[in-house]
Amino acid sequence: MAMIGIDVSKKKLDCLWLKDLVSGKVKTRVFSNKPEGHLALLEWAQKQTNEALEAIHFVMEATGIYHEALAYQLYQAGA
Repeated sequence: MAMIGIDVSKKKLDCLWLKDLVSGKVKTRVFSNKPEGHLALLEWAQKQTNEALEAIHFVMEATGIYHEALAYQLYQAGA
């Protein structure tokens, strides 16, 4: 099971995948908080983790309403 943390702001999504818990290795990436950024995040998550979206846990730090569109996109994609 892969876990990706997302710090949500109005314009961007700062994402971190904890690649290896023991060594503390991580992969980070920033995406725009727009529909095309949401899709890019989904593609990146699958490519990096080699897991199906259903097996990836996304954790968001929600700021106001700025997380809502991403939450709906993740849900619709099966995450």
